Parts: sequence; C-alpha cells; structure tokens
Amino acid sequence: MQGRHRRSPHGREALRHLAILDGAVVMKNLDQTCIAVLSSKKETLEKELNVRLSFDAKSCQIFSKDGNHDKALDAKEKLEEQLEDLTAVETIQVPVPANLVNQVLNETALQQLKEQTGLTAGVYKNDKGTGIRMTGSQGSLQEAKTLIELRSKGQGAEFLSLVAGLLKKLPGPKKADFLKDVEFLQQNSGCEVDIVEDKNRINFTGPVG
Repeated sequence: MQGRHRRSPHGREALRHLAILDGAVVMKNLDQTCIAVLSSKKETLEKELNVRLSFDAKSCQIFSKDGNHDKALDAKEKLEEQLEDLTAVETIQVPVPANLVNQVLNETALQQLKEQTGLTAGVYKNDKGTGIRMTGSQGSLQEAKTLIELRSKGQGAEFLSLVAGLLKKLPGPKKADFLKDVEFLQQNSGCEVDIVEDKNRINFTGPVG
C-alpha cells in the first residue's frame, strides 16, 4: 500500500530513550501480537501492577505510578511471563508452488511483517516440493502463514498497523464515520477489509490484479 507513514527506527529509539530518562522500564522488540495482547489488557494490567503502560510499534514502556523503579521492573517480569508462550521462537514450513515461491517471499505484506517482528523467512526445496521456511514467535508465524497461504491461492493480502488502542479511543461519531468509509471501500474495491481491534490492525484481502 502506498502513502503509509511509518515512524523511522531512529525516531522510535529516541522516544524509547526519552521514556527511560523519564523513569520507564522498556520491553523491546515486541511483535504485533504481543503488543495487541498487552494493549487489550492495558487497564486491568495497570490496576493490578500499579503502573502506567505506553506502547509504540515495537515496545512497551512501563512507568511506576508512585515513581518506584523496582515496581516497574517487577511489572516487566510479570508481563514477560504472560507473553512467554507467544515469544517462544519456533520454525515452520509452508508449502508454496515452485512458480510462486519467490514472488510470495517478496510480498510487501510479508516483508512488513518481517520488519516489525524480526521473523526470518527463506525458500526451501526437498523431495516433497518447495515452500517457505520461517523462524519467529508463535504469533508472527501464524500471521505470516495466513499471508502466504492466501497469496499461494491467488489472493492478495496486505495489512495496516495502527497505533495501539487507536480505534478504541475514537469518539462514537468518528468511529461510525470510519466504519461507513470501510463499508464503502469494500463495496467499491472488491476487497475484504477486516478491522482487528485487539491486534491494532486492518487486514485487506482480495483478488490480485
């Protein structure tokens, strides 16, 4: 998708450093699934752990409400425990026809997912055929597998990442207008638009060409 604005890696790193100077403990290199899980539980976690949570595309900043840095460190450990299953690194293989495998590997959506999650992907070939072998977290692997399977069937797949909690913060009238715009887009483009609030993203799928 063209015209997508993304904050530069240097900008994100500068903001993280500012957060640290402000007393935050930072969980770095989180993928979209982990960010979505934490942001969906934000209010509950903040109350239980007595901290304030802030998110960007790849990290979570943890601020102790009473300025106690040790409490922020304890909260970080507890949050990491909750994400343990999602962040465990695995390797999977997804079959792809030989005539499509390089095209699928270079798909924009897959490249974006690799950039955001640290997932790695490459072509494999064995006696059973060809495909894409990927290594990454459970959440990122499942998203990548879905993208690859759609593209292998001739379907296009793109997604737009949103600021954590953005849709939930939209006032009622603005959200209603947004949903009407999405419905109009689906009717006039032939693509399917899926708003996934708990993962802070919008998925686009449909025929290619």
